[in-house]
Amino acid sequence: MLLMNNRSIVFAYTMREWLSGGASPSQGEGRGFESRLALIFTKLPDGLPESFFIKGKKNMDVFIWILDVVGTIAFSISGAMVGIRKRMDLFGVCVLGVVTATGGGMTRDIVLGINPPRMFTNSTDVLIAAVTAILTFIVIHYANKKKQTHIGFREMYSLVLFVMDTLGLAIFTVIGIEVALATRPDAGSFLLVFVGTVTGVGGGLLRDMMSESIPYIFQKHIYATACIVGAVICVIFYRKLNISLNMSMIVGAIAVLVIRALAAQLRWNLPTIHLDEEGKS
Repeated sequence: MLLMNNRSIVFAYTMREWLSGGASPSQGEGRGFESRLALIFTKLPDGLPESFFIKGKKNMDVFIWILDVVGTIAFSISGAMVGIRKRMDLFGVCVLGVVTATGGGMTRDIVLGINPPRMFTNSTDVLIAAVTAILTFIVIHYANKKKQTHIGFREMYSLVLFVMDTLGLAIFTVIGIEVALATRPDAGSFLLVFVGTVTGVGGGLLRDMMSESIPYIFQKHIYATACIVGAVICVIFYRKLNISLNMSMIVGAIAVLVIRALAAQLRWNLPTIHLDEEGKS
């Protein structure tokens, strides 16, 4: 079913309000740059899918919703791929994908006193994560069935896992800060950074524990540290520099992406201690 003219106008108006800083009082004054971008949405063509307007999301900032969906899909793929690598069956892969995508948000909600956590009152993210995990299982199953297990395929598998994990990490870190601000507008900077970090790494931590792996955040490629830096940058931009929340979130997410990419490329890792065999307990 296609949208009528009035629906396109509503969408354009909503986006213009967000880009001009009017979507939420907590986002500060609009920026000229954002206002100019809003003009793009005054010429939207008819024919947007009806499913774009999801029930229950009417008053939700479109920008936040898009980030949430992208992050959910990215983390679900990473969780499913870990499950496949651990030779789990379809159900196990699906569960791991859902846990990876929603675990951080559930932990965040518990910290913020949101009871029950939002994943239990709005099943949209759970459904998106489950469908994504199942599709990931099917795609990799058929790719493996065609004997595409050569080194190039394995390298691509590892690259996709890294990219999806990093994308989910960056997005959920800043979404955690946004939810904390919406729930507790007077929250201190430490709480914002803590909640952002927990939201970013929580799902991956649960994923690794359930798959009997050493949690990724404790061993490789500046994982949680990237979250902390990105969260700090986001909070500084919003609280200290009075940049709009949406723009602060974009900058914070980019910081996480850049740090993770550099850490992987340059093999950055935090110091560890390698004990001799005699020194091990």
